[in-house]
Amino acid sequence: MKTNTRLFLTTYEADYPWLYYLLSSIEKYSSGFSGMTIVCDNDKSLIPQDTINIIKSMPLDVIYVDPPTEKPPAMKSRIGYIWQQVIKLGWWKYCDEDVCIQVDTDCMFKQPFTPDTYKDKDGKITWDYRPWKSMGNTVWLPSTLKLLGLNSLENQGMIGQTFTFTRDCTKKLVEHISKKDAELWGWDFCMDNNIEKFSEYCLYGAFIENIYKEHDYSLQFWENAGHFKRAYEHISCKHWSYDGITPEIKAEYESYLKDES
Repeated sequence: MKTNTRLFLTTYEADYPWLYYLLSSIEKYSSGFSGMTIVCDNDKSLIPQDTINIIKSMPLDVIYVDPPTEKPPAMKSRIGYIWQQVIKLGWWKYCDEDVCIQVDTDCMFKQPFTPDTYKDKDGKITWDYRPWKSMGNTVWLPSTLKLLGLNSLENQGMIGQTFTFTRDCTKKLVEHISKKDAELWGWDFCMDNNIEKFSEYCLYGAFIENIYKEHDYSLQFWENAGHFKRAYEHISCKHWSYDGITPEIKAEYESYLKDES
């Protein structure tokens, strides 16, 4: 039986310009999704209506949540950076589907895609990996090991621009790292455990590879990020949002939205 798959996004005021382009690319290139959910911080302004109105081809739910105002002493980064990851690991609280594809706001699609784009030839959802040793930056390794209770990890599972989560695996993951029922998942996890940082995608990838083997994923291993990129770079791209949309990025993103002559 075919499983409904939802697109799931998190955003906040500073990322609204990026969200406009991402939604434009989703509307142009996506098909086969049961709907989309956007979870947005409720502390500043609402998402511009002209941005919301871009999505016409699928049901869209926009949910505003109050962000936390207090962070644990160990957390040096801004609250919002980790808060969005807490939301992503609690995505199943905001929609009914058992599967979602998560996309960060500063990404952009360049070609048609469906839920099946991220499955193998047998119809199993794929999760991609590269060896930690192939990377120059292993900043997320210590927190991944600590939270999962592992001594070592060979592979890193945060590669690409899209990540497919299942309800079952996500709930099992948050129960594993919080030692509480999944329904209790939220910012209290960070406060109660004095969390410094973590990567939701590194945690998820390592969890299904090394701990929760009852999943139904097809795990794909790449020698390095370059090999993965050459296989998938025609579908989507990403520019980090920290420095804003430069004229060069804007021109690139708009080029993907032009109708072919």
